[in-house]
Amino acid sequence: MKTKLFSKDYYYAIPENDFIARKKYRIFVILSAVIFLTCISAFIETEMLNYPEQTFFLKVSLWFLGTCIAFNYFLLRWHKNTKWAYAFFIAISFSMLHIYAYFFGGVMSSTNYYLSVFAISTFMLLGRKAGWIYIGLASVHIIVITYLTTQTHFIYNFQGAGRGAMEEDMCFSVVIILILTGIHSSSNEKSEEVIHKEVEVYTGALEKSNMELDRFAYVVSHDLKAPLRAISSLSNWIEEDIQDALNDETKQNFDMLRSRVARMESLISGVLEYSKAGRHTKHEEEINMGHLIEDIKFMLDLPSNFNMVIRGEMPTLMLEKTKVEQVFSNIISNAIKYNDKANGKIIISCRDAHNCWEFSIADNGPGIAPEYRDKVFDIFATLQSKDTYESTGVGLAIVKKIIEEMGGHIHIESAAEEGADFIFTIPKKHDHSHTLYKNVA
Repeated sequence: MKTKLFSKDYYYAIPENDFIARKKYRIFVILSAVIFLTCISAFIETEMLNYPEQTFFLKVSLWFLGTCIAFNYFLLRWHKNTKWAYAFFIAISFSMLHIYAYFFGGVMSSTNYYLSVFAISTFMLLGRKAGWIYIGLASVHIIVITYLTTQTHFIYNFQGAGRGAMEEDMCFSVVIILILTGIHSSSNEKSEEVIHKEVEVYTGALEKSNMELDRFAYVVSHDLKAPLRAISSLSNWIEEDIQDALNDETKQNFDMLRSRVARMESLISGVLEYSKAGRHTKHEEEINMGHLIEDIKFMLDLPSNFNMVIRGEMPTLMLEKTKVEQVFSNIISNAIKYNDKANGKIIISCRDAHNCWEFSIADNGPGIAPEYRDKVFDIFATLQSKDTYESTGVGLAIVKKIIEEMGGHIHIESAAEEGADFIFTIPKKHDHSHTLYKNVA
């Protein structure tokens, strides 16, 4: 099993609707990288100084803090406790700024200005209470460093001597900046909390609306299908009662009546399926796409004159199995149904398209003329007469809706009488490819 050090698996494990948690994690990753690189650059800088007896402690401290930052980042993927990881990161960052100020200019060190950056980060990552605690500690840090700079000889200043009264002004300015930063960040956090609560309210209302819509669709579907079944049964009874008086034309009319009833029933089922296609139920599981396609091939029971080939490797993705089955089975069944060749062929392949997986399902059927390539994805649209091919015109509309809901897109490359190639993408946020399926046939 391959392990990616900088895999985005943890980021995508955070629910998509929890955009605040995702934003916090992004900030944590970016700032962890910044602090780690700062520790490395500061370590290299101390190597260039000519004060080995004073820099030994600094170098050991920077090495230790940089290691802690790296371990904290990678351990989060194991324990998954973001609150502790963020708190540890803030503590390490504060320690680094304190040590750096102690060795490089005291209160005049430029690193003191970064205290406000990490104050904002604390508010964003850990909340208002932790943010004000950080403001308090940072203010104490500035006062202590100012005292050590002006009143003692404990501060190492490898970059020059102190600057007198400017040091007191620097102390006052940084404390004011920290307090203003805290006030601003606190008000921003309150705004975010309000927005987050509003989103939760709207999400709850939307879920309730969807449930009511599902119940309504089910009732309507049942109420519409019940009389259709009655019509079909009644036509059978009438045909049986007048069996001796029926001629060929009347039998044909009865057959046509029942086929229209069956088509209407299928249409109602199709509309119901289409209404559900865009819903994201979150029942995702790890799916080996190669094995899934083989299962669909077995389920569809291909005609003896058909050959379906999986070309190349297939990834393993985290998806809703029912929906991805709908995508492949609808496209493949259409390729079988409308194929006009003596020997039908379907070739399925996949390629890595940088930020997504691109799947291709190509057949050697009649093809689709350019002017109809978009129309076939419209609901109820069919290119053939419904009397020639029994179809509701809903299947490809469902396919498009599912793919777009996953964040991908679908298009057709085809010409009349040259077969059709359905090409669709699935973003790599669904990627779980520690294993690949490879067709050995």
